[in-house]
Amino acid sequence: MTTFADLYKPVKDFFGKNFVSDNRVDLTAKNDGAKFAAFMEQKKDTCSGELSLENSVDVGSQPVKFKFTSNSGGRCIVKLTTSPSAIKGLEVNGQADMDIAAAGDNYDVDATYKKDKVAITAAMKNGKGKSVLDGSASVGICPKGLSVGGSGSYSLKSSKLETFSYGAQYGTKGQSFGFVVTDNKKMKAGCTVDTTSNGNPVTIGAEVVNNLTADPAVDTFTVGVQTKLSDQLVKAKLNQKGALNLALQTTFGKGAKATFGVGTNVKQMNGINAAVKLELGEA
Repeated sequence: MTTFADLYKPVKDFFGKNFVSDNRVDLTAKNDGAKFAAFMEQKKDTCSGELSLENSVDVGSQPVKFKFTSNSGGRCIVKLTTSPSAIKGLEVNGQADMDIAAAGDNYDVDATYKKDKVAITAAMKNGKGKSVLDGSASVGICPKGLSVGGSGSYSLKSSKLETFSYGAQYGTKGQSFGFVVTDNKKMKAGCTVDTTSNGNPVTIGAEVVNNLTADPAVDTFTVGVQTKLSDQLVKAKLNQKGALNLALQTTFGKGAKATFGVGTNVKQMNGINAAVKLELGEA
């Protein structure tokens, strides 16, 4: 069952994965269940980077996943995830986001429960002088492949509902459609469709982002295409503002991949951003 946070994931991944908006270099390596990742990027005149390590350990008879992240901004993040064997469908996460340089730590605990066609998530977030309760739910309904849901964030300090969202997703083999509305002010809606061309798999997609309280309402309208040629994944997307992004992913060796991305604005022609991502398979 899909959680509310993942209702829009097929469209989000289609228009997000492998594309680039900044100059960036990624490296990912996996070995015996452990995963190491690092990246460096440049935004305007600022360079930043991040290191992370993921693995799992057994605490008694209970497996626990952990992820440790450290970035150049002076933050360290530790996340623990476990699924208690006594309650099937339950997953619990705990995260500590600590600022090494100064005060400003954040601590989060959340739990997700999935059963049949229902997924429920509850979270408690503490940090920056306030505590927030988050909750979301999604349910699968007829026809098959349709899910609807909603979420909300409630501030314990102000005793007010800070944000709320609702949305839906319909997915079948070869196609998906989804939309999410936030605070009745912003809406994202998109779709992807699989087809073939000259025997090669092709996916085409479209996404519109609307500001429901502004005129004109459409912030961005984006179209994209993805295909696979001789074990190479090729992607492209373009919006009405002229932002063009291209991506090429190729495999080499056992379980190793390299992804190259470039981005520019064809209307303004104000420079090109580039990125390289290397992913190494099991050693």
